[in-house]
Parts: sequence; C-alpha cells; structure tokens
Amino acid sequence: ERPHANTTTPVVIEPQIKVIHIYGVNYEDQTYTITGYFRQTWYDERLKYDINIPDNSTDSKYLLFTKNDGIWLPDTFFSNSISHKDRSSNNKDHNHAYHYLRVWPDGKVLYSQMIDLKLNAFLELKYYPYHITLPTIVLESYGYSADDLTYKLPIKNEPLKFEERTLNTPAYQIYTDKTMSSANIAKYDTGQFSIINYSFKLIPTRVQNLLSIL
Repeated sequence: ERPHANTTTPVVIEPQIKVIHIYGVNYEDQTYTITGYFRQTWYDERLKYDINIPDNSTDSKYLLFTKNDGIWLPDTFFSNSISHKDRSSNNKDHNHAYHYLRVWPDGKVLYSQMIDLKLNAFLELKYYPYHITLPTIVLESYGYSADDLTYKLPIKNEPLKFEERTLNTPAYQIYTDKTMSSANIAKYDTGQFSIINYSFKLIPTRVQNLLSIL
C-alpha cells in the first residue's frame, strides 16, 4: 500500500531528471533518445527510525535499500517513451548498482535510477535547416490516480538539468534558458492522473552561429 493509504491525502512525489546524453534525433520517426539520472523523493512515515546523531553533527545518516527490499514505489513511467531501459552495472548485478533507495530517519525516501529513454517528440521541420525543435518528456504514474499520488516540481533543485557534455553531436545545442517544466492533471476514462511535462529547445548549431553573428 502507498503511504497514508487510509487517508485522503495523496503522496507527494518530487521528481528530477539530469540528462547526460542526447542522441539519435530522428526526424523521420519523430523520436530522440536520452541517457540520464532520474530521481524521485517522497516521505513514507512507516519507514521512520531512530538513530543517534549529535545535534552539532553535519553528517546526513541514511539507510540504503534496493527495489528487492519491498519498499513502496510510485510506479512512475514516461508516457511519451517508446522504450525505457533501466541500467545495471553488469549482467550479473541483480541488485542494480545504478538503482538505489536512500531512507532517512524522518522517513524521507530518495529513489535514484540511471535510465535510457527513447521518446516520441514533435520535431518541427517547417523552417529546415534553420528550425528550432521543442522535445518533451512526460511522466506520470500508471498505478495511482491524482487522488492517491501527486507530482510536484522541486523548489530547491532544477527539475530538468543538463550536463555540459550532454549533447554528443556537433549538429545541435541545447538552449537551457528556455527549459520549461509544469505540473498538470491528465483526464482519462479511468480517472485523473497527475503528470509533469518537461520541454527544452534543441537548436541546430548553424542557427546558434547565425544568432551569435546577429
């Protein structure tokens, strides 16, 4: 069961994506691929525990778990993905070294994954070769409606971040000043579901060079 399942209070999930690589931009199929870290945080009061930490200590003590330990997870998925691969450090790693769950004494949970996503996106070619595209990433829960779970954009951290080495092709640049994120409600026949939309501008290098000249 989800945290506070016996109440009408939904679980609040704060997701964050850090993109390491963008590649495979395919205008014919209207797809692109990313590799990055996907992190989610929430509170589960059932996981609270006592630990002796001195008041003047700067240490942040926590326990480490894996998905096999049976901790509740929010069933988050990327609804505009064609394929989703969760990374493991090697074929024999059954504990998923690129997955971990940290649990703090107050019940705060951090679930971190390294993922490869192939995503659908509307890649506009109207002004090719001087086009600017707006790729998107959409996430929601397949198991919990908005009554049970809600996604919230983190206040202290950027919800969508890029590493400097992100784009491994000289043909494009990311216009990070135009990165956008929004939390919304999607309505389906099966109910209402909390979703988050991420988008960013992908600019051909020739356009970026032209803008710098102007």
